[in-house]
Amino acid sequence: MVQKSFFSSLRSQQSMEGLMIIGWIVIIAIVALGLLNYLGIFNPGKFIPDTCLLTTGMVCNGALASSTDNKITLSVHNNLDDELIINDLNVSETDCAPSVTGFVIAKGSSQNIELSCSGLSSKKRLNSEITGSYKKGNSGLDHRLNGKLVLDVE
Repeated sequence: MVQKSFFSSLRSQQSMEGLMIIGWIVIIAIVALGLLNYLGIFNPGKFIPDTCLLTTGMVCNGALASSTDNKITLSVHNNLDDELIINDLNVSETDCAPSVTGFVIAKGSSQNIELSCSGLSSKKRLNSEITGSYKKGNSGLDHRLNGKLVLDVE
């Protein structure tokens, strides 16, 4: 009959204790990462750059959202082969409306479009869809305007 020595059972006990310690460390790390994620420390939205995209033919050179003025300003460049008349412009997830309708942007030029808003809160990140309608020159036909706006409210 083979007897286990005292030292061989001690080594296996030490191995089990080591594995248990490593297991507890992994559990504590997972709980800590979960807590940091819950508190918003690991918010991937913070690392997404500001984005302003519009329908083909229109370029959004930049956008600014201000909580002090309660407005969103879009700098739109017309790359179409005719003048551009923006009739309607809406930004989702906000209560914004253009201060003036019928913006006319000449071929190859840019213009700032201001949207009057209510309830823009500072330090908030907007992730909105831009919708509206526009006309090309004197065609009289309404075209749909679609886009995306992602930026921080200042």
